[in-house]
Amino acid sequence: MGSVHTPSSVTKGKCDITGFYTIDLDEPVVLDDNEKFSVVVKLYCEESPFVLPLESSLYVESSANARLDITTLADDSRIRSMTGRGESFFSADGRTWTDVCDESVTYTEEEKQYLLDSFISQLYDGIDESDTELWRDAQQGEKNYKKIFDMGDIKTNFGNLTLKAYAEPVGKVSFSHPAGAVAKDEKVELYCGNEQGEIYYSADNDEVITKYEGGFAITDAVKISAYVVNDSVKGNIVSERSFYPKRAAFNWIGYKTDKYDYYDLKYASRTAENEYTINIPEECSYVALRLGTIYDTEIGSVKYSPYQWTEQIPADYGETTVELKLTGENCKDNTVTLHINRSLVRFDEEKGIISVSLADSILSPDGQELTVGSDVLEYAGQTLTALKNGKEIPIKVPERALVTEFKINYRAEAIGPFSREISEKLEIAVGDSDITDFRSAKGRIISGEDVSPEDNGLYYLSVIPGESFTLRAAGGNGIFSSEAARYDIPDAPSGIPDLNKLRLYDEESYAFDEDIYEIAYEGYFSEIILEEMAFQYGYSCDEFEKLMEKRTGLDKDAMHKIIGTDYRSESRIKAETSCYVRYCATDSAFASATVYVPKQRSVKPGDVNCDGAVNAVDASMVLTYYALTSTGNIGQLTEAQVRIGDMDESGRLNAVDASMILEIYAYNSIGEK
Repeated sequence: MGSVHTPSSVTKGKCDITGFYTIDLDEPVVLDDNEKFSVVVKLYCEESPFVLPLESSLYVESSANARLDITTLADDSRIRSMTGRGESFFSADGRTWTDVCDESVTYTEEEKQYLLDSFISQLYDGIDESDTELWRDAQQGEKNYKKIFDMGDIKTNFGNLTLKAYAEPVGKVSFSHPAGAVAKDEKVELYCGNEQGEIYYSADNDEVITKYEGGFAITDAVKISAYVVNDSVKGNIVSERSFYPKRAAFNWIGYKTDKYDYYDLKYASRTAENEYTINIPEECSYVALRLGTIYDTEIGSVKYSPYQWTEQIPADYGETTVELKLTGENCKDNTVTLHINRSLVRFDEEKGIISVSLADSILSPDGQELTVGSDVLEYAGQTLTALKNGKEIPIKVPERALVTEFKINYRAEAIGPFSREISEKLEIAVGDSDITDFRSAKGRIISGEDVSPEDNGLYYLSVIPGESFTLRAAGGNGIFSSEAARYDIPDAPSGIPDLNKLRLYDEESYAFDEDIYEIAYEGYFSEIILEEMAFQYGYSCDEFEKLMEKRTGLDKDAMHKIIGTDYRSESRIKAETSCYVRYCATDSAFASATVYVPKQRSVKPGDVNCDGAVNAVDASMVLTYYALTSTGNIGQLTEAQVRIGDMDESGRLNAVDASMILEIYAYNSIGEK
């Protein structure tokens, strides 16, 4: 949209279902370097007026300004930190626009009750009192929600609209198809926004350059490189995309055996582009396949239609290999290899031992004879030799899960990062627990995005400074558990902030001189979640409380008031509000122990000498300061006193401020009489 608010290009359309859409403009819009522009989308839905794709938070704010997020989808601090002024706007008429940063909603008491009722209703949805455990959880959830809603006001802040504009450099060649498979009857076309330019391309970085005259078919895997020539000048942007012919393929391969119910369909694992694997118990003697494909399949000399069951395929001990040939219209034929593994030996993946064997004997790689119950962790990833009726059958021992050593992120009080796969398998044994006493570490897992934007898609494990624990990745899905690793987490620094360094900042706040502090205000949700937090971390309530007392340096009662509350990096403290302060974490040390800060007395505007009264003495101090500074001398007031005496908020003290202070003094004097 240009400066006159006239659209440069208008594209209209309709989306039948909700979701994310990429919409190409009917006509390209060419922008000059550093030219400002805006993208405007008008949305309308017949079924609902709520059509804005808007991020938002939902939280409760207490009278002491402590905030507690009610939803876990997007916490308020993240919404505010990732939303900048001047980025997203919305309008009801397309003329008057509101910045999302200027829109904050506080629910009325009626709306608040409606929201609470809807939350409670969802807790009980689909259960009845006969489901004792679920009903008890719902009752506890109702109790928790009521306490949360009693804390204060329910509020919402808006984040950015989920609207993005994508631009391409002028002269860049675009492709008609995304990278990947192209059907036989389709042709890849090239085009650019410059109608005067000519397109040239090459295949697989070949030196042969071809002028583009029209679409071309894809018969083999190829990488196309293309550019534009305009007025005999070659463009400096080369566009590349790789394609390959569409092949007949499986969406999935299902199977059943002689030991499973007909309807108990299991699925083969895809191990490579054209390879699948099935592992069946030693007591099963055949498999029948359900062919999950729209193409015809041939096994041996027998042909099958799409999604048809095959005949029984015998499976001897060891590995049976089956070739499946697929054919179909408008695509290349393809051959898929299926490996059916029927083992004589079964392993306990949790304990790392042989749990079942039908073999006559089993030999390890070093010649040791093994039996049921033998520990085989030392042979992880190696091959055993099983003998059955005089036949040698190789038996692959599962690999051990691999977990690298995690690093401590002192600022997040967590260790990591690691993948989603590891996060789902991680187990922990806390304190001096027996290393066989492992339990899931799921309750400690946090998103890497909460730690650092660079760790989006990864995960961390929350830790408590001063604790010790042992970690491992659990076995399962064909692998043994990993080796256990011991972690002794360093203590938090015991030094606490010196409250003597706290100075009056203005009439409503006090401040430290340096930005090395974190401040937390008391919460009211702490006692509710203490037991649950202890359980998630793997401790009893008593053990967890002692750890947190040691970590915070506070007594039990004070510690309870800040469990679960957020510390914020700031140096200013609100007057008339008690809080807790600690030194910020660094790259090599946790945040320090915590010190309680009692309520600091607020100061009235104009009370320059902070004696609790606004009178002629304060006005005289302002005039004296003004006289000194206006003649080039140094005033004798602190920065805080200057802010308190700056009645007209001009940023400096002068006779106007003194006059306003005297007016207040005169008014108060009359009121007292």
